[in-house]
Amino acid sequence: MLALRSAAFAGRAAELKPDPRLHLIGLYTEDTTNWSGGTIETDSAKPFSAAPAPIEGNNRPQRIGSAILVLVVLSVIGGVLWLIL
Repeated sequence: MLALRSAAFAGRAAELKPDPRLHLIGLYTEDTTNWSGGTIETDSAKPFSAAPAPIEGNNRPQRIGSAILVLVVLSVIGGVLWLIL
């Protein structure tokens, strides 16, 4: 099997000499992107034009949840060690 994309040659002509045991089964083409649209001039297309997301200063619920998770994990590890030893 030989699958060869035409972009592999960067627009230059190339002559291929594959093994004569290879048989052509088919040609498969793909549509390329049409880049002729130009640039978009609206304000919303400019980088960093969106309003910045508000920064929330209260992360106390995250810390409480993390502390509870750590206690549960330590309890499970302690219980497993107690059963083993």
